[in-house]
Amino acid sequence: MEIKNAADQDRAYKAEFPELPMQWKNYGYEITEKLGEGISGSVYKLVKNKGEADEEISALKMISWTLNKKMVYREYGNDWVKARRDFTQFFNDKVAHEVSRLESFAGAENIVQIKGSCLEKMPEENFWKLYIQMEYLEDFTEY
Repeated sequence: MEIKNAADQDRAYKAEFPELPMQWKNYGYEITEKLGEGISGSVYKLVKNKGEADEEISALKMISWTLNKKMVYREYGNDWVKARRDFTQFFNDKVAHEVSRLESFAGAENIVQIKGSCLEKMPEENFWKLYIQMEYLEDFTEY
């Protein structure tokens, strides 16, 4: 697909990468590349001040959870209020555990460092997202 103008490039970029929370977007960060994908999320290359002398690269791990109709029907008898409440509690516990575990390694040698995190909850839309900004490691196979 050939991209002809800046507006087309912008639309292609937005379709390819998720929108960043304001925590990063308002401070000069942008996603430039998808690094990988797992069962519950993806990892992206996050660049601050791209092309500038003070350019900073980090990794952004995005973990998503979504309630679906089949699960709510099967496990909650279609009680969406209870499902959202339980799922929010589960998500909060999981997030707190994941982030505090990473933060407990702050300053430790040979451990990838966490730089920040952000939680996005949209229970009325049945999804929750956790963003974890981490130190970016170069691919050792390229050395």
